[in-house]
Amino acid sequence: MAPAGGGTPPGPWHKECDLLMHDQGTPSKGAVQRAVLSLVLDAHPDPLTIPAIASEIDQGDAGECAVRELVGVGLLECSGIRVRPSAAAVHFDSLELS
Repeated sequence: MAPAGGGTPPGPWHKECDLLMHDQGTPSKGAVQRAVLSLVLDAHPDPLTIPAIASEIDQGDAGECAVRELVGVGLLECSGIRVRPSAAAVHFDSLELS
């Protein structure tokens, strides 16, 4: 069954990622996603690898979960282990809203 907003339902890893993000002392899911997106945008136009992102974030599997979730919402594009920001993420970043 597809989510209400369309698209495909989350994979079996979805609940695992949610559980990882609820441990005490770990950053929130949003904080890890912002860190991952920031890293990938800073490296643009060069891609980063998922292992390099996970190493940089240093939050166990949370970095990989953040990549999966950001790919799922269209902010990152993943080809094998290489990750780059989507055109929409690059455009939004160029708006410099802060």
